[in-house]
Amino acid sequence: MKILSIGNSFSEDAQRYLHATAEYEGIDLMCANLFIGGCSLETHYDNLINETRPYEYSENAEYLRKSTLKDGIAAHEWDIITLQQASHLSYKEESYFPYINELVAYLRKSCPNAKIYIHQTWSYNTNERLASHKFGTHADMFSYVERAYRKAEKEIDADGFIPAGETLERLKNRGFNPHRDGSHASLGLGRFAVALTWLGAICGYDITKVSYKDFDRFVSEDEYQAAIECAKESLENGKLLYEIRTKHNVPYAVSHSGTPDTNPERALDIYLPNTDNFDTFVYFHGGGFVNGDKCGEFSPTVAKYFTDNGFAYVSANYRMYPNAQYPDFIRDAALAVAYVKKNIESFGGNGRVFVGGTSAGGYLSQMLCFDKKWLAFNNIKVSDIAGFVHDAGQPTTHFNVLRERGFDRRKLVVDEAAPLYYVGDAENYPPMLFILADNDMKNRPEQTELLLSTMRHFGYDMSRVEKVVIPDSTHSSYCKKLDEKGEPVFAKVIVEYLKKVK
Repeated sequence: MKILSIGNSFSEDAQRYLHATAEYEGIDLMCANLFIGGCSLETHYDNLINETRPYEYSENAEYLRKSTLKDGIAAHEWDIITLQQASHLSYKEESYFPYINELVAYLRKSCPNAKIYIHQTWSYNTNERLASHKFGTHADMFSYVERAYRKAEKEIDADGFIPAGETLERLKNRGFNPHRDGSHASLGLGRFAVALTWLGAICGYDITKVSYKDFDRFVSEDEYQAAIECAKESLENGKLLYEIRTKHNVPYAVSHSGTPDTNPERALDIYLPNTDNFDTFVYFHGGGFVNGDKCGEFSPTVAKYFTDNGFAYVSANYRMYPNAQYPDFIRDAALAVAYVKKNIESFGGNGRVFVGGTSAGGYLSQMLCFDKKWLAFNNIKVSDIAGFVHDAGQPTTHFNVLRERGFDRRKLVVDEAAPLYYVGDAENYPPMLFILADNDMKNRPEQTELLLSTMRHFGYDMSRVEKVVIPDSTHSSYCKKLDEKGEPVFAKVIVEYLKKVK
């Protein structure tokens, strides 16, 4: 069997041990690589048309000569030809087309007997490289990479798919490092794991039988077995590794120097559905402005429920005590909403943004809703928000703001730090949902009723305001509960509401 890879340094990684492993296992395989470092599909196509830049041409991991793309393609009667995108573009679906279509059209005509395979590459593995492409984690990047490659596979009606990137991703999720520089596969574990994936995908070989161990760098027995197991899992998976597209730790504020503020308390996580033209829900966690985080242990469950129902879910951090004081957390909440409003369409959203929060986060959503100045500072009108979800928020001055000012936290105060203080303008407010537990904290239900009563007094259209009381719950306890169907109670209430809002 003769294989030709049209690629870059990542195809060089893929082929380093492929021929040697196949030969050791008694498989007759000739592996050729036609590559330029960092070469994209667009550049391959340009080189095909103009026959400009020379390629490195190697066979069985040994360099032979320089070659044009057309000469390399014509060098043998190929059984399989693989294509891949450059790593720095691999997560951008739009970068594949129409170049991969044109390359495949030429290959189908010039090599009619060759099968066309997609070689899926991998995500980066250092904070610096990931951040330079606006990703917080390797999983964030790969959640985009795998979708882009699967779309390319479908678009060209590929004859086969090599999930090498998934194999390295699985290794990283097990705590191994299959990289040598944050980008390329390591000279031992990484390249071997990729070769195993190729061997299984192209030859249908049972890779659990592989015993080849002549590597350029030491591979421990644990690494060796993990490479086999992860490659096997990838080959058997046949679907996306990550069910949600994600971007974690996205800065939403700008420092005084004009660069993104990397303070983790001023960052958000974005979870995207596998569709475009979606509505978005921005959520602020609770914790009394002293604890809590955008990515709690239940966050993936909640996020998946939103994305499964076609909504983007954005969970935002904000500065808290002791590193902040009133009104820092409100400013941050407004900045987070502004960032989402400004950028969500670039992720595929339709621009409709809902805002909500729980407990302290519910206080934030109420302040953004009723005190118009916070969003106005960021050139957003309250009426620009599609709807608000106020979950167990305190409509009077928050008890920890009172503590900051030296007051008894049990006091009920309505001043400029209270959402209730700003009720009075009944025009152009979006729909709202209030959520409470049937056994909520002391005085929270009564304060909420006072807010609703005041809204009625000032002529709000209460047909656009709903209240849901969740049974068998204490204050915000439902945020981490599943119902009898195994669905998250809190997320379900919100999603059902969002679907009704026009």
